Amino acid sequence: MLERASDAYCISGRGRSGSGVFLRVHLEKHAACKNPKEQSKVLGTEVRAGAGVRRPNRVILVTLVASRFYNCPMPIPFSAYAARVQEHIEHHYGIRVVTRDIPDPLTGDLNGEEIDIDFAVTAEQKLFLLGHLFGHTVQWNTNSSSFDIGKQYKPPVNEKLFPAVLCYEGEAASYGLALMHEIGITDVDQWFSNYTAADQRYLLHFYRTGDKGVFHEFWRERARLVEPKGIPKFVPRKRVFRMDGVVI
Repeated sequence: MLERASDAYCISGRGRSGSGVFLRVHLEKHAACKNPKEQSKVLGTEVRAGAGVRRPNRVILVTLVASRFYNCPMPIPFSAYAARVQEHIEHHYGIRVVTRDIPDPLTGDLNGEEIDIDFAVTAEQKLFLLGHLFGHTVQWNTNSSSFDIGKQYKPPVNEKLFPAVLCYEGEAASYGLALMHEIGITDVDQWFSNYTAADQRYLLHFYRTGDKGVFHEFWRERARLVEPKGIPKFVPRKRVFRMDGVVI
């Protein structure tokens, strides 16, 4: 019997003795592992149990080994990482993080000394938003012109402004990734880069057309890696919330 439960596949059956045996098989989250046909190939490969495997009547934890998939990256613990990043933002940088209801289609907002995130976002979205909005917070407090660049533009937007917008978004991403590196989160670079690239494509599409689109349609794997940028010293200062802006 095969049941999918979150990030694990659980196979239950019976041993020769008739005693119940439960196998929990972890499949990595990787582009190559998402195809159901490929997953079935992985499930059909040899199962190698770790040391200390117990006999029937006990729980057995095993790892599937497939020559082509053994090096799939481990799933990112978004919830745990988001909690660590939030604590660092609040205690090290003195920036308040608030979870509240934010009017659609916004998912987050900032005012220079506070970051607000919608209560309905996923843990993955929250981790990205914390890094993304922290980066903009740094910019707002260290470069007065960045506040004007980051304001809401009503589409259609003059494409001559796009290079400045992309530079602004790219620098925010660099600060956001540096923030994660500060607390030892160094295994999210590709994910964060993919998310940043999708975020920028989404934003430019909206600026060109006024159509908010579906975010996942802008996602691509293996985006160019974001380069972390050293975070300058700054004192958070309150400006105004971007309630009329688009924060992705």
